[in-house]
Amino acid sequence: MVVLTGGGSRRMGRDKATLDVAGTTLLDRTLVGIPAEVSVVVAGPPVVTARRGVQFVQEDPPGAGPVAGLEAALAVVTAPVVVVLAGDLPMVGALPQRMVAALEEASDAGADPPEAVLAEDASGRPQQLCAAYRSDALRRAIEANGPTTGAAMRSVISRLRTSTVSVTAIGVSSEVDPTWDIDTPEDLQRFVELLQDEQADE
Repeated sequence: MVVLTGGGSRRMGRDKATLDVAGTTLLDRTLVGIPAEVSVVVAGPPVVTARRGVQFVQEDPPGAGPVAGLEAALAVVTAPVVVVLAGDLPMVGALPQRMVAALEEASDAGADPPEAVLAEDASGRPQQLCAAYRSDALRRAIEANGPTTGAAMRSVISRLRTSTVSVTAIGVSSEVDPTWDIDTPEDLQRFVELLQDEQADE
């Protein structure tokens, strides 16, 4: 698994990976549903995390964007399938496992199987940074796309055969959309309130 945390966080105004969310960092919230045996590579500045064995890599130059971060992370990935997540998805839960399963199922379906399965959020938008990819296909797409600094993920993805898995199709409502991310202080406050509501209902 690759988690991208190297963005500028301009709307938040500070590093999002280390945001304190009810006593847990946002990065750890994103990783909470990932099985312990899954290797995790974080592309971004090293930070303290509760998860053991996380490997940190840095895009060159720092701040060069998600494609550059992904390229750096793929250099140390050995698995044939890699899940790529933004580092600010506190509700993603077990969705990564569902995407991997969907990619494997599609690969058994016949000729020209998809090389990536993207999560489709509750509004129907495919999420490039919440997706499962064939590692070698993703490497080839990044190489074919040219310089990585400032490159757009959509340009890389356009070079792959893709399919989607809808979060609503797997029984997820828009209220708990696992692709929902935290971009602003208002988003963070909303998530804290959701946690408080859950605790009040227990």
